Amino acid sequence: MWKNVPSPDYFKLDAHAVLDYLRNVIGVKAKIGVYGRSLGGIATCYLARQVDMVIADRTFSNLYEVVESKFHGLCGKLLYQTLTNG
Repeated sequence: MWKNVPSPDYFKLDAHAVLDYLRNVIGVKAKIGVYGRSLGGIATCYLARQVDMVIADRTFSNLYEVVESKFHGLCGKLLYQTLTNG
């Protein structure tokens, strides 16, 4: 169903699917907290308004900035955009 390419949009869809499963299939009625580290922080922050507690540990706000800094400039960013279809 999902592409095998990491993407913030796919992280959000996965996070929403897990939360939906907890609430609607398992029937969790208690408070829900979400912990995300590194890339998991994307999904965690996405769920912030839908859960009771959020911990975003050692995460970042923009994958493009990470790619640019880790792979030294615009070339890495353009390669990332090409491989992830935008």
